[in-house]
Amino acid sequence: MGSETAALILQLSDRSSHTAALRLQLSDCSSQTAALRLQLSDCSSQTAALILQLSDCSSQTATPPQCSGRRLSPCKTCFIR
Repeated sequence: MGSETAALILQLSDRSSHTAALRLQLSDCSSQTAALRLQLSDCSSQTAALILQLSDCSSQTATPPQCSGRRLSPCKTCFIR
C-alpha cells in the first residue's frame, strides 16, 4: 500500500472504531480502487457503513452487496435518504 493511500485512510481515524476497522481492511485494495473508495470519506457514517459492504471493484468474482433489499452490481453505491 502506498504511503499516500495510507495517509488518506488514516484521515478517517476520527470515525467510530468499528467503521475505521472496516475501512482499514481496504488496505490491500489496488491504488485505483482505494482512491475511489476514499473519495466517499465525506459521507455520513451510516452511508459509509453501507459503502464499505461493497465488494472490491477490481475483483471479477465479487458478489454484489444487499442494499434496501435490492442487489447492486459491484462499484455501485446506495445512499440512505
